[in-house]
Amino acid sequence: MDANERIRRLEEQRQRIDARIAAIRARAQTQARKDDTRRKVLAGSVVLKAVREGTLGAEVLRDLLDRYLEADRDRRLFDLPPKNAQEGP
Repeated sequence: MDANERIRRLEEQRQRIDARIAAIRARAQTQARKDDTRRKVLAGSVVLKAVREGTLGAEVLRDLLDRYLEADRDRRLFDLPPKNAQEGP
């Protein structure tokens, strides 16, 4: 086998390895997104349960939502006014 053939085979092998690496990275990123979503759902469930049980005031939750929600579509879910409507002259 000449040098060109060895190079070609090694490049093919590298392409297969690169594809496997990309697939593993994609799976890891997908799992990280799923884990992040699950954490958010669980944290939200805990907070809502605390509000229902009275261990966290509903007004505290509303203040937090008002402070940290930026997107108008998110704010609408909680009957909050748009961020730009809150800013005064």
